Amino acid sequence: MAWLTGWHKRKEITLSRATGAVTNYQMKLLVGESAGATGEDVDCGGKCLSTFNDLRFTAADGTTLLPYWIESITGATPNQLATVWIKFDSIGTDATTFYMYYGNSGASAASNGDDTFLFFDDFTGSSLDSDKWD
Repeated sequence: MAWLTGWHKRKEITLSRATGAVTNYQMKLLVGESAGATGEDVDCGGKCLSTFNDLRFTAADGTTLLPYWIESITGATPNQLATVWIKFDSIGTDATTFYMYYGNSGASAASNGDDTFLFFDDFTGSSLDSDKWD
């Protein structure tokens, strides 16, 4: 199995839908900095950056990057919780496997809402991005 170059840790995650396959679908994943994070779906065992900048998600092949956006980070280190949205080309009713990578201290942030959603505006800053609105 291929491995994302530069990353030292990864976890396999499997999901499926009860009915009906979907395409271009965003899934919310709660990622804990450690096992002490309350409410996490998966945790990094204390091996990720406290900024979560080293998170990456790939398809089942282990190297095809999936777009993602970190909506928020709550709590205090070492028990922070990141709310992450990941975009999948498709999710079927059978098991869909993907990987979460972490453990790269030199990684820069790759969270990108525009790549994750068909329409995205997080309303940060003091002005509205009028190019996105009619």
